Amino acid sequence: MHKHVLIGLVAVMTAAGASARTVYDAGKALRQNCQSGGYANPYTDENGGVWSYRLSNENANTNSSPALACGTYTYFGKTLAGFALDNTKQASSIRVNISGSSISTGSAGSEPVEPDELIMFPANSEYQWAHVRFTVRQAGWYSAFVSAHDIVKEAKASEGSGVKVRLRVNDVTQVDGIVSIEDYSTTNNTHRFDFQMPVRYVAANDTIDLLVGRNGANASDNTGVKFIVTKEDDGAFYDSGVALSENLATVNTNPYGTAKNGTWYFLKTAVPSSSVDFSTWAPSEFDHYVSRLTYFGARSDGLKGLGVENNGTIKSPYIVVNDKSSYSASMAPCELQIHPNGSDAKSWTALRFRPPVSGRYSASVVARDVNKGGAGSNGVDVYLLVAERVVASSYISAETFASTAHLVFESRLVAAGEPVDIVVSPHGQPSSDATGISAIFRREDARVYDAAKSFIDKQKRGDWSHPFADAIGGGAIWDLGAKTNAWSGDQFYPIPINDHFVNPYGNLLGWHVHAVNNDAKTPRFAMATNGIASVDSQYITTSPLLATIPYEFVVQPNTPGYQSSSPTLQATVPSNGLYCVRGYVRDLNNNTSNGDGVLASIVADGHVVSSSVVSRDSATTLYEAAIGADRLWLKAGETLEFVVDPREGNASDATGFTACYDFSASATAHVVNVDIAGAGEGKSLRYSERGREGWRDWNRWNALRPSGLSSASVEDCREADGVTKSNVGVTLTRGSGSASVVGSGSSSVLDNYVQSSGTSDLYTFTISSLKANEPYTLYLYSAKGGASGNATFTVGGVAKGVEESWSLGATKMLTRFEVKSDANGVITGTFAAADGNGGAMNGLTVVGDFPAYKPRGTMLVIR
Repeated sequence: MHKHVLIGLVAVMTAAGASARTVYDAGKALRQNCQSGGYANPYTDENGGVWSYRLSNENANTNSSPALACGTYTYFGKTLAGFALDNTKQASSIRVNISGSSISTGSAGSEPVEPDELIMFPANSEYQWAHVRFTVRQAGWYSAFVSAHDIVKEAKASEGSGVKVRLRVNDVTQVDGIVSIEDYSTTNNTHRFDFQMPVRYVAANDTIDLLVGRNGANASDNTGVKFIVTKEDDGAFYDSGVALSENLATVNTNPYGTAKNGTWYFLKTAVPSSSVDFSTWAPSEFDHYVSRLTYFGARSDGLKGLGVENNGTIKSPYIVVNDKSSYSASMAPCELQIHPNGSDAKSWTALRFRPPVSGRYSASVVARDVNKGGAGSNGVDVYLLVAERVVASSYISAETFASTAHLVFESRLVAAGEPVDIVVSPHGQPSSDATGISAIFRREDARVYDAAKSFIDKQKRGDWSHPFADAIGGGAIWDLGAKTNAWSGDQFYPIPINDHFVNPYGNLLGWHVHAVNNDAKTPRFAMATNGIASVDSQYITTSPLLATIPYEFVVQPNTPGYQSSSPTLQATVPSNGLYCVRGYVRDLNNNTSNGDGVLASIVADGHVVSSSVVSRDSATTLYEAAIGADRLWLKAGETLEFVVDPREGNASDATGFTACYDFSASATAHVVNVDIAGAGEGKSLRYSERGREGWRDWNRWNALRPSGLSSASVEDCREADGVTKSNVGVTLTRGSGSASVVGSGSSSVLDNYVQSSGTSDLYTFTISSLKANEPYTLYLYSAKGGASGNATFTVGGVAKGVEESWSLGATKMLTRFEVKSDANGVITGTFAAADGNGGAMNGLTVVGDFPAYKPRGTMLVIR
């Protein structure tokens, strides 16, 4: 399990004229104020946020005692700066770590105080709470995040019992807790306290307050605190608690859409074993064990709340929300409480969010164990997933220091409808496992090219012509057509202009390719133009299709083997650069008695870069899956294609998919390609063929030619432009036996390879003459080999099999590592077969900044 993750927040700048998300950091503000020499109080920070530092009682009423003194203070050898009642050790104080490095107190169980983190200390008086106030200057939507931890442990627990931490908005308490290293067994005591205030509208001159006060004796109660206030973009955030509160006040449905069109689901899972480690669990297993919670009700005990649950009696598993404006029974306003099944450790609880629009999203999820159950209670595991892949996880328990966790991801390209899940599981023993969850998903104000949005915008104007421009413009074009299959090169058959139809299922409007009868025109595209499907098999068991989601295409392929079997959405990119592409695919057929699903792929300039089979007809296949790739080098006018191929049993193949991409950066990196070559002379460039990175028109490969010896090398490789010289070299050595070429010996890229016969047949590869201690991206290819080409590559202690596609076929053939060279400018790794079926290594690509080329000396011998 991962430890809790603390978010690093910075101001996000957006294009001129667009709204901006602004982050106000209390610690950074105080540090800048002190370093300016002014020690102003109140103080306006660089983003216009107004801060004041004061002494108050627990209700935030300011003390009338003398003004706070200011200055620096040495703490465990590091420098703090800020305000205090006076400059004695026992006075209330609010200071910040300005030393530029972390401060460790050495106390058992404590965590370092990071740079720009506050240290707050309350004196032994009910009127000397350390108090930081943020005054809102501009009305709008705001959120707040607090993370507090005890940093000094007393010699005896009785000498100090930590501090109280309280967050208030307009003098109304939102949440409070006790932070203590000394005694965390008492109810509500924790070593760390994380909390985020749900996004809410706050008027100008309103206040958001953080208070730290004594909890009994005040000895050594210095508390590390991060306090972040964020002004959010209007309409770009989705809050789990607010969403459930809105739903409970209206129709009580599951799933349901919110005013901002996000779709929320409340689910339970039935895992195959209580001992399963979800972080290594196959995503297909999670997908197949999900069902919805179907009852609505209210708790009547101390953990009051409204919500959805499993059996009509508000017994676990359940998800409830505090829909009040103030906190109660340890639940903050609009905070969820999630509980897995209290009698079955295999039944977990999940909250699923499907975003309504493709875009770059960030997530901030705070999880708190809110129920200290004593002996036998051991907390929960919390997982954050995107497209059913774990991106963050943590174990939390009120019985330990690890009572809260902050799970995040930042600026991730997510396709419309791609699920983001929060899963809570009992940690082996489902007792006293109530968990407070606050989840905020935010869509950035970023330029994302979205096929469906552009399609709907155009058809609403009554214009059915295509290809059609993306809504962003600038030369980005979309077209609908068909291919024989995903790996059939540049072949693409556009759909006839104005050849559209109304689907008999209801409001699905779209295009087809072949002019047969109205419903049998395949392959075809369709879309619910109002964003809402007319059927949902959860409630209408005879429905042939599952419900679509907003901005989702519905496609159906033809019989395999025809020139136009596979519906294809083609994007023509607008400019040179690095691209990130994402798609999400779902089997929509409610008929599981026949058919074997479809193969969905993304093709970049003729190369399959990602693919997945989806099918509701097989217990071992995904119902839905994400496909995508990043760092794709594309020039203006080159294409991205989203292709849905039929499989052998081409029945019940209605498929939902969404597609998007964005321009991530200019392509300035240096690239060296090395191919395992067949027999022949020379070590220099052999031919030009597109690699995983680099432009197609200059992607040249250096030849490494094993010749039956145990080792083979290539030196002074040229970069992929075929012109730029480098001193980069690659050596490949077999641990036992000769390194011989297997393959046809042809000049086709990655057509030859060295082969490992099993897990103990190890090759070592060394990449030399790099810059020392510099980051590089490394691609390792395994296109040929044993029964499945199942290779294992290990670099920097991390082992991976092939993960990504890069070929004119639908097979995965490469893996990627982000690594650093060592002090000598060397990267070393190993290759072996993953099992007895054998495995292949066909070549590699290294991307990064190389040292300036130095010609090697020549020795002339005269006899």
